[in-house]
Amino acid sequence: MRRTLIISGLGLLAVALFAAGYFFVFQKTDSNTAGAPKDFFSAFFPFGQGNRTSEKPTNETPGGSAQKVTARIRQVSTRPTAGAWFTSPSGTTTSPHIRFTERATGHIFETPTDSYAETRISNTTIPLIQELIVINDTTLLLRTLSDTETISNAFGVLNATNSEQSLDTSALKGFQRVAVAKNGLSMMTVTEVAQGSQIELAEPDGTKSRTILLSPIRSWIPLAGDSRFFIQSAPSSGASGFLYEIRSNGGLTKILSDIPGLLGVPSPTGRYILYSGSTGVKVFLGMIDTKTGQSYTLPLKTLATKCAWISEDTPRVFCAISDPMRGGTATLPDDWLLGKISFSDSVWIIRPIENTAHSLGYLQEIANTPIDVLNPTISVDGNFALFINKNDLSVWSLDLNRDQ
Repeated sequence: MRRTLIISGLGLLAVALFAAGYFFVFQKTDSNTAGAPKDFFSAFFPFGQGNRTSEKPTNETPGGSAQKVTARIRQVSTRPTAGAWFTSPSGTTTSPHIRFTERATGHIFETPTDSYAETRISNTTIPLIQELIVINDTTLLLRTLSDTETISNAFGVLNATNSEQSLDTSALKGFQRVAVAKNGLSMMTVTEVAQGSQIELAEPDGTKSRTILLSPIRSWIPLAGDSRFFIQSAPSSGASGFLYEIRSNGGLTKILSDIPGLLGVPSPTGRYILYSGSTGVKVFLGMIDTKTGQSYTLPLKTLATKCAWISEDTPRVFCAISDPMRGGTATLPDDWLLGKISFSDSVWIIRPIENTAHSLGYLQEIANTPIDVLNPTISVDGNFALFINKNDLSVWSLDLNRDQ
């Protein structure tokens, strides 16, 4: 009996030594391989161990902590995105965080502005996602494209906890265009109908929907401030553009008119409208105070949608100023919106009332790649700009407090 126990013990010891040797030789050898298992057991459970799995930071120092961001500009993600935005961790005074949606899967990731650590906060797969519109930190509007090229809309609630990383969605009625109020309490939708378009107000989850305007014009584009809504005619250099404020009862107040290629960007409250117009290749940029009716001509020229508001009390905007890539002439904004041309941008901070502009540099020199800025946003603290490179839909952030 004693001899049997000794033999059994030696057998168990041999198995343990073999396992330790396997781990030391094979796992240690692969420790520098991207996506390689980091422990013995993960070699047998490889699911979720791909290169982009991000529950564990992918950029770490030898001590195990995530590397700090030291670059002035940062490529947040190389993967094409359907949307990127800033969020502030609740109950903390830390730097803003960046969230972005992976276009191919619909997965949502988060990373601090001052660290390369990346965490996947939703692993709910949503294929063919085209656009994600932020309502607040935990509620979103998602727009997907079916195989028949039909747009589907959904209201999403993010469950970003350690125990449940998911995005619960519920279908919304069909609409072509939408704008969400900055306060997150309501949205305005435009639905194309046989007679033109139907404009509705609703809560972001689709409830309490009501029609406020039926128009023979099909192409209205909704815009939003904090609680004010606007509608803008579709931009084209060959047509005069109009922008109206639309009331909850459907009443219209004209803000801008007879501007070819009109594009508008309301300030956070909606008091100011940054706008651009164009005739062929010539573009201009302006701002109107909807309270006083006073207009301002800005010292630089670009499409208004390549700008984002930094502050409103003393109006200040972040703008990407475009240099058309060589090769032929362009009709703006048409050719850019249709993807026929691309830009390589420099970035500026403009003070419209003072009519001054401050250069932050040429993005191709800063980032070593041409960047055509799309959907820029500014962090709540005003320290960072976030934007998408229209060339490849990658996500970038820029520290606005650093000139070099």
